[in-house]
Amino acid sequence: MDCPFSDSLILAGGTLFAGGDGSAKGYDVSNGSEVWSSTFEGKARGLAAANGNLFLTTDKGAIHCFGGTAKTAPRQTAPQTVDAPYPADATAQRLAKTAERIVNDSGIRQGFALVTGGGNGQLAYEIAKRTDDLLIHVVEPDAERASAARRLLTRAGVHGGKVVVLNAGFDTIPYADYFANLIVCEDSLDGSAPGLSVAELMRMLKPCGGKAYFGNPSAAKPSGALTGWVKAVQSLLDADQDKATTVSLNGGAGAITRGKLPGAGTWTHQYGTPGNTASSSDTAVRAPIGILWYGEPGPGRMPSRHASNAAPLSVNGRFFVQGENVIMTHDAYNGTKLWEREIPGALRTGLKSRCSNLVAREDSLFVVAGGKCQRLDADTGETIQTYKVPLGEGKGTGNWGEYVACVGDLLFG
Repeated sequence: MDCPFSDSLILAGGTLFAGGDGSAKGYDVSNGSEVWSSTFEGKARGLAAANGNLFLTTDKGAIHCFGGTAKTAPRQTAPQTVDAPYPADATAQRLAKTAERIVNDSGIRQGFALVTGGGNGQLAYEIAKRTDDLLIHVVEPDAERASAARRLLTRAGVHGGKVVVLNAGFDTIPYADYFANLIVCEDSLDGSAPGLSVAELMRMLKPCGGKAYFGNPSAAKPSGALTGWVKAVQSLLDADQDKATTVSLNGGAGAITRGKLPGAGTWTHQYGTPGNTASSSDTAVRAPIGILWYGEPGPGRMPSRHASNAAPLSVNGRFFVQGENVIMTHDAYNGTKLWEREIPGALRTGLKSRCSNLVAREDSLFVVAGGKCQRLDADTGETIQTYKVPLGEGKGTGNWGEYVACVGDLLFG
């Protein structure tokens, strides 16, 4: 039988439920006849059956529940939220000021954040109010505090969307290496040393710009415990020969700014380097290896791999990949989408016998498309400069051909 639904499929008893774009249907498995149908907004991404009910989730964020035999108007429910879930007291003012300082100083407003010893979630809430695309993970070892934080953040309408709370010890945090753009040790706001070990903090703090904050910003000087913790950070950096990462103390508070990972290599051309060596200078990657992140950009905008496309490039913590007339850039360590740029003609296939049209360096991405070479800002994707091929004195310019490479400040084509 023909079925137009390709997004989800489950078998519940003698009924096969299939979901697609805007509708779902149920079929009797004995004869294929349609026994149920419904419409909704969005695509059916998930189906589940329990206690005589069918649950359906969509890519619009809605959860639908179907049950019974009588046709009645659907009842809509939504969480009841409030604008101010926490008391407007001195603690609220102090945490709001702390969040403002952290967000402004770090400049981090997207990616992933970790707040350790998050208590009732109030500092995470204040950070969430000041950021747009930052998913904040709160780790609280105390089960009752973690539960209270979830309730309060749910009332604020941010739990699950902008903030999630995990009840776990600091030595059992199940997050991937280098996932956090921002780490805030809230348990050290009283001036004590963070409960998170130095090794665990550095394991999770993202290289190439990750920031961590700790200590009491209101104190005139750090406590002895905090000073000792900072010395432990510096000792670890010295042991790893990490000269790019800095740790500083200002009064009773401090910050860590993560630099490049010692030994991390680059892949700036189709075959690694301008010399087509098909290798990099990386000395950091060692077995055993695992997955840091997965998800976007996905296959949606990518040409078939059998077409021999231009290889992705990576330098300075960024991952550049070319789709069909589009350049997509993600954080190489946690997958955060940094920018996307539509460029007509930005598609190069057949690289078994051709050159790539992409070259990357620390601050730029060069893209050959439409007979010209554009230099894009690696941070924003905006065009910094456009290059055309000079044909000689008095002859104007011509189209940029196949080849592009960059060595230092020299661009070759």
